[in-house]
Amino acid sequence: MGFSTIWEDKYKSNLELSIWPWDEVIALTHRHCNIKKELIVLELGCGAGANIPFFQSIKANYYAIEGSQTIVKRLQNSFNDSKINITCGDFTKDFEFDEIIGKVDLIIDRGSLTINTTSGIKNTIELIKSYLKPGGKFIGLDWYDIDCDYYKDSTKIMVDNHTYKFDSGDFSGYGNVYFSDENHIKELFSDFKIDYLINNIKNQLLPTPLRRSSFTFVAVKI
Repeated sequence: MGFSTIWEDKYKSNLELSIWPWDEVIALTHRHCNIKKELIVLELGCGAGANIPFFQSIKANYYAIEGSQTIVKRLQNSFNDSKINITCGDFTKDFEFDEIIGKVDLIIDRGSLTINTTSGIKNTIELIKSYLKPGGKFIGLDWYDIDCDYYKDSTKIMVDNHTYKFDSGDFSGYGNVYFSDENHIKELFSDFKIDYLINNIKNQLLPTPLRRSSFTFVAVKI
């Protein structure tokens, strides 16, 4: 699966335009990376660029591959900085920045990788391995857990053993949605050392009971 045109349509319509850096991205970068050095950072699916100001603030060399040409053009016009490099492409096939292969300190994914199929995710993990330097980190945020009410939706449409599409509910209109559990994440990243893994569970009580659950983790290239 390549980048879904659903997201190009959303950005053209000025939807999903999150502009504030994610707290977990900031916290985990501080905790797991030496921000006193000039990091090389690659973000998979940067969206509207919410995390870019944070990486600018720590003087990182920032790279991003994003599937929406509309949002890429906006970001390129907004960030006139030689250390900010953003390109349009399908990160399940190629990261596009050959000059940083084997040199990257940190790769970030916040909810982008998990809108792909199993084969797309496995291809991306191989690219992650090739781009990270030894000891480099991959931070994955909000990997959807099978132990949530969304996964129990009997109307979901199976794409493969871990990937589904939804015609109704919160995931309607998002294309592929990938679900994991702890063991599956460990299996996918078996060539890495997982330094941190947390299961984020939120039980909504009102107005309608809803259990949300996802994983956030840090995997280190050995």
